Amino acid sequence: MDEMRLRAVALALRSQLPELLVADAAAQLDAELTHALQRPPGRAADELQQVLWQAPEPVRAWVAGHVEQQWDGRRLRLRTDDSGPTGVDDHEPTVWLEERDDDDLDPLDEGASYVLVAMAGVEGPNARYADEVTTPAGPGLATTWVLSSTTVRFDPHPADSQVQVGVVEAGDRSQWQAVFPLLIPAEGDSVRHRVQITPMAAPDARLDVVVTVGDDIYRRIPVSFHVRPTPPRATTPAVEPEIVEPVSSVVVGRLAAAHVGLTPPADWQQPTRQMDIHVMGPSTMMTIKELGVLAAVDWATEAEIPSRIGNVRTALRRLREAHPEYFEHIDPHRLAADLRDATPARDWTAAPDPTTEDAAAWGGVAESEELFELAYHGYQLFRALFADPLLRNHLAALTPGDKVQINWLTEFSPAAPHLPLPLLYLAPVNPGQAIDPMQFLGLRHRLAYNRRQSTGSRALGEWHDTTRAHMLYWGDGSGDAVGAEAARHITELRQWEPLLLVPHGEPRITELERFLSAPEPQPVALLYFYCHGSDESGRNPALRFGPTNAADSMLRRSRMGSDLLVGEPIVFVNACGSSESDPLLVNQLMETFLDRGCRGYIGTEEQVPPGVAARFATAFFSFLYGTPTRSRAPVGEALAQARRFLWQRYRNLGGLFYSHINDYLVYASDEETVGGMRGCGPTETGMRP
Repeated sequence: MDEMRLRAVALALRSQLPELLVADAAAQLDAELTHALQRPPGRAADELQQVLWQAPEPVRAWVAGHVEQQWDGRRLRLRTDDSGPTGVDDHEPTVWLEERDDDDLDPLDEGASYVLVAMAGVEGPNARYADEVTTPAGPGLATTWVLSSTTVRFDPHPADSQVQVGVVEAGDRSQWQAVFPLLIPAEGDSVRHRVQITPMAAPDARLDVVVTVGDDIYRRIPVSFHVRPTPPRATTPAVEPEIVEPVSSVVVGRLAAAHVGLTPPADWQQPTRQMDIHVMGPSTMMTIKELGVLAAVDWATEAEIPSRIGNVRTALRRLREAHPEYFEHIDPHRLAADLRDATPARDWTAAPDPTTEDAAAWGGVAESEELFELAYHGYQLFRALFADPLLRNHLAALTPGDKVQINWLTEFSPAAPHLPLPLLYLAPVNPGQAIDPMQFLGLRHRLAYNRRQSTGSRALGEWHDTTRAHMLYWGDGSGDAVGAEAARHITELRQWEPLLLVPHGEPRITELERFLSAPEPQPVALLYFYCHGSDESGRNPALRFGPTNAADSMLRRSRMGSDLLVGEPIVFVNACGSSESDPLLVNQLMETFLDRGCRGYIGTEEQVPPGVAARFATAFFSFLYGTPTRSRAPVGEALAQARRFLWQRYRNLGGLFYSHINDYLVYASDEETVGGMRGCGPTETGMRP
């Protein structure tokens, strides 16, 4: 369509408005159309299309008919609702500079202004060469794009009123942000949004694009720029510039459109509010949707983190060593009965009165020096990580059960450490004051820590139709507490038959190695380990399944395989220190499984007493798989409810040993069931789906 014809359609539409709409609506649309027609040539098309998507059905129907009469074969499809995602996954979010072609290898000029174009289309990066006029069609996916940078300034573009641009101060830095809505259609390209950018740093600058749907990150686009510095005043010898791609971007993350914006099936699985923290390089972007907050704040510095993480883990070890009976007092038969009838309350402040036995066990720990030390060092780590008062104040405004989600994605900030988040303590600790366990982050809030996105699907498959491999310690010598618990734990796990027990032949360690190299039968939804762990540094951890360190009992990382895991299972390593590592490093066992494509990793922050390790896993699986009267919970929720269950029911802190990496909302259900949660409201009790 040429510009003149588009203007003619808009003018004709204005003439029809009084007949199609009530006066107020007609006046508003007339003002928007007038605004669109005043835009520079080449922009009125996008403006007109955006106005039409906001218009009532009679207006869209009239315009569609008018367009069809004026241009043979050109149809304007009308549906813009969010009723389904079909076709959306074929669209690639993409950005480019309007002034640059692909074959232009000159760097950008520091301080110069350029126009960044953003859209989603089936042509991906080649969309820039498509017809300027686009006709989004069919049901689509409503997304929000957030662009942020500390090295690229954003300014509003005169042709795009929907892009909101702002700047916030983060310490001695400024972070520019641009936010706009964009409907990704099932067919055809989306509309194009524009923002003016000015690189402020040389030789390299960067901006980050996060495409969200509700609370979910749908796509991520790190964009880097090669920048030519402003020539200095003094004459310097010319240096032959390196030939570098001036603009580089790549879409990362492939979450399926059918699995974004999910509503958990049960009311008790839903937080009231969610606080999203996006760590991007040295600064943090914080979002609290309920409070309307979008701010850049200071995050922790590397110098402050290592010693404080070490202190927290040392304090946890001392608590475990000083009170072994406390952690082991949960009776497995009582646990089974309690889990069978448990329906969690949505209100996390509600707590049943403990039994006499539970109160006595807790009483020996509640006023102990070891718990005081754990809380103290947990608070010091909290102060270091949440360095900016704005972060701490908004976290303090949350209520128990609200969700805290940290997105420290390796594409945006490669130095993403593993953090013992459940052990952060949120209140000052002073002598003479009682320690409140509900101030530990892992007991007060739901926690999600995303470091990478490994899959497009949030469906593991029906638990009785997928392989769930359980690899348990096989030592059975007299006095071997882990061996005794392993035998008892197998009987607990058998309630979720069928389950695969590995190994079941000889030599056992060889069979285990062979299975982990290429697990089968496919698909594999879960790899669960219950055994000993070794190497507290996390640099080269191994798993021990027998009573000694002999070769026939040790499973070493190098013998577990390197190929991608078909089915992208959840990996739960219930072994001592399976998430633990030197501060600012990442446990290499965890990293190995993440590299192989697992959808999530559950590990431990320290050595865990064998009894509470088995009881916690049983509680976790109970919430994950559900009961005839209780809906299944996603992986992250099952972990949060297991932590809370052990504390609320038994006054046991054992759940604080466990951490989870990656997507919170992965279900032990099939694709159709999970897709059916999109846009649906929860039930009060949440029957099993």
